[in-house]
Amino acid sequence: ALDMIVNNILPACDSADAVSQQSAMQLASFYAGVAITASGTTAVHALSYPLGGKYHIAHGVSNAILLAPVMRFNAPACPERFAAAYDRCVHGEKTCVTQEEKTEFMLRWLEKIVGVPASDLAPLVAAGMQVTRLLNNNLRPVTADDARALYRRIL
Repeated sequence: ALDMIVNNILPACDSADAVSQQSAMQLASFYAGVAITASGTTAVHALSYPLGGKYHIAHGVSNAILLAPVMRFNAPACPERFAAAYDRCVHGEKTCVTQEEKTEFMLRWLEKIVGVPASDLAPLVAAGMQVTRLLNNNLRPVTADDARALYRRIL
């Protein structure tokens, strides 16, 4: 799913004529859904519930907003997974060699900036920390300070 997403999302979103890329994204969505059904979700989902509730945005959109900051937070706990993602998803010339380079490449690919008012930080942290059933699945323990720092990345 990740390989299909990384290599199809931009043309699928940028061109109405990119039918094969849009079809690949639909299949990738199905594969990703099967994967999270089997593995469960983590801090991205836990912290996105209050973000979506506060701004009345779809859960998928709030997940997209938080994906890069949470993945950067988790990177120290799983650099080998980012390196494997790079090896799998980057086609053609591969310029990254070390786990660190591969991790940074994948994280930079994910990162986006979304404007969220700083005044909403405390309520978002408080609400996100209440979603313990998902936070407990995360690769690294998430404290309120960690959640605050993750939310700050999208301010």
